[in-house]
Amino acid sequence: MQKLKFRAVEGLMVYIPGSVQVVGQAARFVGRVLKDGEYRIAEPFECAPEAEEARRLAKCARRGDVAPADKFTADFCGLPFADPEKKASK
Repeated sequence: MQKLKFRAVEGLMVYIPGSVQVVGQAARFVGRVLKDGEYRIAEPFECAPEAEEARRLAKCARRGDVAPADKFTADFCGLPFADPEKKASK
């Protein structure tokens, strides 16, 4: 089964839905990783289409808080797919 992939949007940090924050551990954000004391954009967050996270992140994507990382995810969210790789090569 294909997974949905959501990537971080520059300047925004969205918590992974359902993640539990524990004192002393780094918070978990969609498409970000903590490196050298800073959160940096990393690999997209993946989840199954039937998962609760999928519904919540699709809503975030429609608001522009996260972005679909592939066409399958964009179709799931009802959004056009804008490939960031193509934008960077222009």
